[in-house]
Amino acid sequence: MQSLLASGRVYLQDLESENAPNPKGDHVGWLDNDVALLHPDAAFGAAQKLAQEQGEFIVIGQKALWPRIKDRGFLIGSDSDRNLKRETIRGKRPRVVKIPSRLLRLDAEDRA
Repeated sequence: MQSLLASGRVYLQDLESENAPNPKGDHVGWLDNDVALLHPDAAFGAAQKLAQEQGEFIVIGQKALWPRIKDRGFLIGSDSDRNLKRETIRGKRPRVVKIPSRLLRLDAEDRA
């Protein structure tokens, strides 16, 4: 995801201001202070597309990926029966993958 963000192929929108530092590419989620809220299908799809373009394949599906991320302690909260968290975003309640933005190298000074 880091290389996708850095290259401008995808972007994250600021949750409060609705701004995006680099609004090129596909929207894959939001930033809320030090937390990235990723739309699971969009983020996984973008990573899968990049891998295919490089002649590689992601050999794990989403249903197996998110539990592994949770097991490693990288998820910030999740609903009790899922590895995703339902959040209110602009009046809607999508399920998102909540991870520390530092994992994407998106700490506050990078967004300024």
